[in-house]
Amino acid sequence: MSEELKNLEQQIEDKINNANNLDELNAVRIEVFGKKGLITHHLKLLSELDEKERKEKGRIINDLKSKINSLIKEKNENLSQSEISKKLQSEEIDITLTTRPTDEGRLNPITQVIAEITAIMQKMGFETALGPDIEDDYHNFTALNIPPEHPARQLHDTFYLKNNTKQLLRTHTSPVQIRTLEKKKTTLKNYCTR
Repeated sequence: MSEELKNLEQQIEDKINNANNLDELNAVRIEVFGKKGLITHHLKLLSELDEKERKEKGRIINDLKSKINSLIKEKNENLSQSEISKKLQSEEIDITLTTRPTDEGRLNPITQVIAEITAIMQKMGFETALGPDIEDDYHNFTALNIPPEHPARQLHDTFYLKNNTKQLLRTHTSPVQIRTLEKKKTTLKNYCTR
């Protein structure tokens, strides 16, 4: 290796070792490998040499380039770790603070109205009853005195399930009332006469 490249290597190593933070290290990297950098300048000078010298000096410059890259990478990792350590020491978290309040959200306006109307109706003596969305033919029609020839039972009025023609989507809320009465062991006849 020529004396000039040895001096350049030592000069660059000193600059890398003297970098105290990541910004200074980045400035050294640009000074060495930038468009008008020290190594870039030597690579441009290779075109002026004959082929044998160019190969020899090119290999030396590439080795120098690899060595400097590894030095910069190592210094970068060291500086990053030291900056993280400094931040951790200077920025402490006060764990005694209370947590920030979270937004809990609100009910949908339609849900609010339904809840209010339900509460009013319950105060008036009505009960809330829940029932299945899929109902059988008996509870949906027959128990309500809707005969098979009734227009409400026609296929265009009712959605029957494909796999089972005895089951359908509930067409009204009366079957829910019937099921509620069955649970209370009250017959429809007794319910209607009350």
